[in-house]
Amino acid sequence: GNPIGHSLSPLIHNHWMKKHCLFDSIYEKRKVEEKELKNIVKEIRERIKTVRIEKGYSQDYMADMLNISQNAYHKLEKGHTRIHLEKFIDIAKVLEVEVSDLFNGPDHVYIFSSYYSKKHIRRL
Repeated sequence: GNPIGHSLSPLIHNHWMKKHCLFDSIYEKRKVEEKELKNIVKEIRERIKTVRIEKGYSQDYMADMLNISQNAYHKLEKGHTRIHLEKFIDIAKVLEVEVSDLFNGPDHVYIFSSYYSKKHIRRL
């Protein structure tokens, strides 16, 4: 039975359902965001490897340039260890590419026109 009383049970039930459905949707959204983030990170690692191979650089060369072991570089590229921001920037420098190219690929076009509206433009 219901300890609060039969007349309140539908209200309590609806409140409980709304609360838990909200938590479930937040949980589901977070799971999707985590999956998307993992995919983004995987794509970045793949771009790093692709650029490295296109440049003809070995993992040994990259490791030497980054002052780490070949095994440590291999783990970075494969996703066994996290790439910290400083190391990520160093990798972009060694590969002689923009950091943004590793994030989004070299064909990504950045458009900033939405940040400017006509009221901010003055005629001379």
